[in-house]
Amino acid sequence: MHPLSWLLFIIISAFTSIHTHAHPVSQHLDEAEDDDSPLQYRIADLDPRLNISKQKMIEISQEAAAIWERGTGKRYFVYDPKATFTVNLVFDQRQVRSMKRTENLKNLEQEKQLWLDENQKLLKLKQDSQQLHTQLELQKIKYQAQLNAYTSAQKKYLNKSNTKNLN
Repeated sequence: MHPLSWLLFIIISAFTSIHTHAHPVSQHLDEAEDDDSPLQYRIADLDPRLNISKQKMIEISQEAAAIWERGTGKRYFVYDPKATFTVNLVFDQRQVRSMKRTENLKNLEQEKQLWLDENQKLLKLKQDSQQLHTQLELQKIKYQAQLNAYTSAQKKYLNKSNTKNLN
């Protein structure tokens, strides 16, 4: 379910429970309850900072109304573009905080990914370094063996030469 469906569901729930007796708009609700007909509403003002089209908001409001209908078995809300009861969606500090949290989470995830990428590079460099170190050690051993063989051959040669010169 779309997160804005829940938002609209909560807004309508809060509105119906809080404003029924406290606001003149409650007459719409009272009338809907008296004659058992659903409350007709329309989406009036939609703050552009919410980044949602009016058509999408209508669809979401209809999803929220369907939640009520499924839950109660009664149709309480009907979208009507000419209805006198209006729903105004305003961008407030809660949305700002929510957007900042979302942005901060996104930034943290990006930073985390950068650190993971850097860590992978460092691990690869460490692995390459260890491999080169192992190759260098093997070359040292090979060189030392060749040097020992050369030194041994040189000593034999010198010993033969000295023996011939003495004779």
